Amino acid sequence: RELRCGQCVNFDCRKTTHQCVAEQSYAEGSTWVAREVTDKFFIGGREHDASLPQSSLAFNFVFGCQRSETGLFQTQLANGIMGLSARNPMLVTQMFNKHKIQHNAFGQGDVNTM
Repeated sequence: RELRCGQCVNFDCRKTTHQCVAEQSYAEGSTWVAREVTDKFFIGGREHDASLPQSSLAFNFVFGCQRSETGLFQTQLANGIMGLSARNPMLVTQMFNKHKIQHNAFGQGDVNTM
């Protein structure tokens, strides 16, 4: 669900469209524009379980959904980039604040070797 002005959490209200919008430009000329949205989110396991989105791990996650891109964002080979900004409210902070995880911390690695 797209957030409207008055509901913006981390983006600025664009009064002409009543949307919560963020824009970013880079030195080499690439840009993106995103709208702030919310959707049901959960981190699942390796096996698909249709009941998981309704589980106690699910919560309403607020994030930016890119609507336009220019430059290298259009030609890059990678797909599905997820930004984990230190700026609040990032994924980990939202999960912690909604009591879905015990610590407000993020780590990356193979859990089998930690």
